[in-house]
Amino acid sequence: VIDCKHWALATRSRLVEAAARHAERVDKLVKNYSRAKQKYRVLEKASKLLPLIVTLLTPRIRVHENVLFVSIRELPVLLRDIHLVLDQYEVKPRLLPRY
Repeated sequence: VIDCKHWALATRSRLVEAAARHAERVDKLVKNYSRAKQKYRVLEKASKLLPLIVTLLTPRIRVHENVLFVSIRELPVLLRDIHLVLDQYEVKPRLLPRY
């Protein structure tokens, strides 16, 4: 689950606040998964959600509340080496309920 930020200046406090809000939205998505997958059919194939914030510039922090931060330049590496990156930053994807 990606949230994109286009701030010219991403202070630590803004990143922390954004991570907290994004974590809340992902929690709501997991809680309402059965209803959400009816509306967004792509969710039917998902088994996990990774809360991710993409920024224009390299972020000052990498993880907050299990939300990962990467710059747009780093996104291809994250997608290519997802398991290594998650291990490195100790980020745990959210498991979706199975009905």
